[in-house]
Amino acid sequence: MEAVRELEGQHQREADRQKHDRRRRSRRDHGENAHPVPPAHSRRAIEAGLCDDRATVRPGQTEAEQRRAPGAWTGDARDGRRGSPRSSRTIRQVKPMRNYAAECIGTFVLVFGGCGAAVLAGPHIGFAGVAAAFGLSLLVMVYAVGPISGCHLNPAVTLGLVLANKFDPRRAPGYMVAQVVGGIAAAAVLYLVASGKAGFDATASGFATNGYGDRSPDHYGLLACFVSEAVMTGLLMFVILGATDIKAPVGFAGIAIGLALTVIHLVSIPVTNTSVNPARSIGPALFAGGGAFFQLWLFIVAPCIGSAIAAFVYTTLRPVDPEAQITMRAATQALPTEQEQRVDAASANPPVPPKARS
Repeated sequence: MEAVRELEGQHQREADRQKHDRRRRSRRDHGENAHPVPPAHSRRAIEAGLCDDRATVRPGQTEAEQRRAPGAWTGDARDGRRGSPRSSRTIRQVKPMRNYAAECIGTFVLVFGGCGAAVLAGPHIGFAGVAAAFGLSLLVMVYAVGPISGCHLNPAVTLGLVLANKFDPRRAPGYMVAQVVGGIAAAAVLYLVASGKAGFDATASGFATNGYGDRSPDHYGLLACFVSEAVMTGLLMFVILGATDIKAPVGFAGIAIGLALTVIHLVSIPVTNTSVNPARSIGPALFAGGGAFFQLWLFIVAPCIGSAIAAFVYTTLRPVDPEAQITMRAATQALPTEQEQRVDAASANPPVPPKARS
């Protein structure tokens, strides 16, 4: 009996030794501890708030693996879900109000840039120029506010992202309110500028509002306008989901989304003056009043239906494990390794104060 126990003890010690050797090899291969603690060279990135202190980005990881590494992005919209863990040790969190402010500013730029081109410069640049203004406005905002809020700038897009499991539904109402506020603020500033011209009348000029029937640029009927808005919004939503997919190239989402919005406007401006965005329609309609306000329902309902259909179609064609799903905000950010390299470069070459230069 003693011999049997001694033999079992030897087997146990051998198993423990092999397990210890495997851990040592893992540490040597990865150049870091086996525990989910980041290497020393990334400490500055953690202190700068670029990543969670539990981030497990390891050398040799692919872009997709870095994107879904736990803690790779702080302030993610899917707080509390698997695949986007939160920790009380997080150095910095992006508060919801910052996201809402970014959405408000981004929507302001989109509506003022696009509708401003139509109201102030429309006779000079034509439909093509207005389409380019909308597309470029969205493109630049993807890179400007995308890393902060994800750059939805559109209640229909926010709805589609929620249905595609790429955005926390608890934050959706706040995003939508911020977008509408940004659209109204842009319309107010545009009205103030346009009113500086003698004889300006927002109701008579249309003020870049959307409409059907007599208020359609080429007098398209209700059904045609409804279908156009639903299909065009679905196309935009489909491109957004594809461009922000976990397997999509990093850094090109803004280009694809901006060009898609340009094409959409080129096609549908003669039909409805192109909305595909309830926030874009609500702002100008409030100042134009009259028929624009009473026809506003179509440009809220149709884009939401189109976005929901696109989300269903995309998730059917491209089913993704929820743990591998990433938000639009994460998709518009640089990879964690790129963020660390920037912080390391900035720390190695700190700016020289003006006094020190003199």
